[in-house]
Formats: sequence, structure tokens, C-alpha cells
Amino acid sequence: MNNKIVNSKITIYIMAFILISHAAVVFDAFFLIDLSVSLLRYLVFFFVAFLYLQKSVNRYEILWAVFFVYLLFATFIGHGKVATVIGPSIDIMILLMMFHVYKKNIKTVLKATTAALSFYIYLNVLLLILHPDGLWTDPISGNGYYLLGGNYNGMGARFVCALTTNMLLCKGNMRAKINMVCLLAASLFSVLFVGSMTSTVSIIMLAMLWLLAGIKKHNVLVISFVIFYVVVQLFVVFLLSDISNLTAIVDFMENVLHKDTTFTRRSLLWENSADLIAKSPWIGYGYQDKVWNEQMLDGPGAHNFIYTILLYGGYPLLLMFVGLVVFAVKRCASQFNERTLSRLLLGVSVFFFMMIFEYYSFFLIAYLLTLLYYYPAFKPRIEE
Repeated sequence: MNNKIVNSKITIYIMAFILISHAAVVFDAFFLIDLSVSLLRYLVFFFVAFLYLQKSVNRYEILWAVFFVYLLFATFIGHGKVATVIGPSIDIMILLMMFHVYKKNIKTVLKATTAALSFYIYLNVLLLILHPDGLWTDPISGNGYYLLGGNYNGMGARFVCALTTNMLLCKGNMRAKINMVCLLAASLFSVLFVGSMTSTVSIIMLAMLWLLAGIKKHNVLVISFVIFYVVVQLFVVFLLSDISNLTAIVDFMENVLHKDTTFTRRSLLWENSADLIAKSPWIGYGYQDKVWNEQMLDGPGAHNFIYTILLYGGYPLLLMFVGLVVFAVKRCASQFNERTLSRLLLGVSVFFFMMIFEYYSFFLIAYLLTLLYYYPAFKPRIEE
């Protein structure tokens, strides 16, 4: 195959745009666009798979493969939606193969994914103004659905991914710095417009953390925020601690986030999830649809990433995911004193903090972990 075509910027940009279009954007209301993007995604898969087969596989990619094989097994045993597991797994395979194949040209991959995410974020702003109630209505919930993420709560995850990727390109790049300001403005406008308080607080928190990382001990900031995440996950979710006596927190939740102390019924979903997990801790129930969730959880889902993983595949699946995080963090641990890496770690940490109250697609999670895993490869190139 012609190396000029394989390694050209146009080729990489086209593949990134198709991948992001399928994995991060929702075209359910537009059948022809949805079908076209899906078919093009398969072409990208076969193209990049041909290039990937000439490379050696790494343990990080193997563990992702084992993760999805186990999830497929659990879904089959639980009589769940096997087809809905295969789709995201193909997207993640394309993502992993692209980063692997273009490791020496990783800066172009970052620019391409940033451009694709930015395009859809700006388009989403326009569509929000034109169609404030959503592009279509979900037949089960009756809620309006949007281009980014479908449900309005899914927008914030896309914004964090775009901001984090763009941040990696900002050093000595005025165009990236301008885009960062525009992305931040578009992100805040969008989450405020649809009323997603979790996303609004998280994006503001991310911007503040990045500013603090520029003037204070950035590695201490990362460790402190990770500890904060663990404490909230443990006490608020797992132990379901009563926070009604904590006046400042209750005031913040009710008057700023406009939520009650049950986090808008999330505590009930967490309690129901814990009960279900206790009945099937080693294999879970696989990937299930909204109808199953309504019947078994009394809601659309667990609204917590760790509980979702446990429901999908029990403790083995959670252990595999922890292994993926360890692989990604260990890969870049030797550069922990670098400010850019600290900002990347903060971006990933804020994303996980958001998933205390929400759950986002595996693709976005894999995307951020893969940025961490390949950070040593593109660190020298983003400073060129």
C-alpha cells in the first residue's frame, strides 16, 4: 500500500472524523446519515486493521480485548443485547489500532480528533439554538435527545474529551489556544442551556484545576483530587452516607445544583444496583436495555460507572478495568512531574468524577485512557 496515502494528513483526518461521528455523535433521528456513518466506520476498521496486522500487539490492547470478550459472555448468559456490545467494541478497536499504527505521527491524530470533536461541538451549539427541545424525542422516556450523546447529560463527557485533547496541543500553538477558549465557551453555554448541573460544575472545576496546575504543585493537585474522588465515591455512593446534616453541602446541592439529597433519585438506583450485584457478583447481568433497567433498577440505569461495570460483568470485569487504568497510568508514571501530564490526569480524573453520578460510553473512557497510555509517545511531538 502506498505509504504516502497511508500516512497523509487527509487519510488520518478522514478516519478520525468517521470514528468520532459514529462513536461520539448520535444520529438516531437521521437514518441515512446513521447508516452511512456506520458503513464508513467498517471501511475504516478494515483499512486500519490491515495496517495493524503488521505491528506487534501490546498488553494494553490484549486486556481491552479480554474485557469485551468477557462482557460479551456475560451479556449472552444474561440474555442481554449482544449486538450493542459489539458496536462499541469495534469503535474501540479502531481507536486502539489508529493510535498504535500512527504512534510516530501521533500529533496529527490528536489534531484530527480535536478537529472532529470541535466541529460537532460547534454544530451542536447551533442546533441547540434552532431546536432547544431536542432533535427528536425518546419513545420510552419522552425526553428530547440531542446530537452529542443523545440525552442532554451525555454532552459534558464529549466536552471534557475535546477540551483535554485540545489542551495537549496548546503549547506554542496559538490556533489551539484560541480553539480552547472557544471550546470552553461553547461547552459552558451548552451545558447551561440544557441544564446539566453535573456537567456545568465539572467543566468549571476542570478549568479551575488546570489554572491551579499552572501556578501550584501540579502533581500534589492531581493526588489531592484523586483522593477527593475516592472519598466521594466511597461515602456518598457505596456507603450511602446521610449528608442531610451537612448544611453547606445541602445548600450547594439545593440552591446551586437544584438537586435534593438523594441526587435526583440516584441514591435509590445505587441501592437497587448494590442489591442486584450481591445476587450475581461474579458474572453480573451483561449489557441490558432500558426496559430491563426500568424493571430491575426502577430507573434508566445505575447512574454510576463502577456500579454499571459490576452490573455488566461483576467483580472480574471491574478488576479488568482497574488493570486497564493501571496499564495507562503506569505507562506515563515516569513523567509525573510534567505539567502537561498533570493536566491530562486532571482531565481524566474529572471525567471519572462525573461518572460518580452518570455513566458514559466505553469509547470515551477508552479514548481518555489511551491518551494516557500513549502520552510518552506523543510528548516529544506535541512540543515540536
